[in-house]
Amino acid sequence: MAHNREIVSGNSRAKVARKSPAFEMTHGDYLKRVSRAFREHTGNRPGAAQELAGEIECSDKTTKSWLDGKTAPSGILDLRAMNRIPAYAALKREIAQLESDLDPRLQAKLQELHQLTQQLADGR
Repeated sequence: MAHNREIVSGNSRAKVARKSPAFEMTHGDYLKRVSRAFREHTGNRPGAAQELAGEIECSDKTTKSWLDGKTAPSGILDLRAMNRIPAYAALKREIAQLESDLDPRLQAKLQELHQLTQQLADGR
């Protein structure tokens, strides 16, 4: 059964709320989506678990469990998977409703780049 919890978006005093997909799915649904994300990366070819284990630096027994939809990464392996597997990182950002959020450091650099571009265009 899906829960109807809401999370607060941003740090606005208005407390604009939005539903989070994390509260709208079951654990089983989550495991299936994790498995699909890893399969998107590795395909269904033989040796997929070993390939994934090499990329994330863990055992192939662990990654086989992820590919089979029995478990999902946690702790440091979760962070490694997010860093190395784009489809998994995208899934986590989607579920947490962060797909449109940028790292504040990147946002600042983009703003700086935009300002420099404007200055060059203005001939300064």
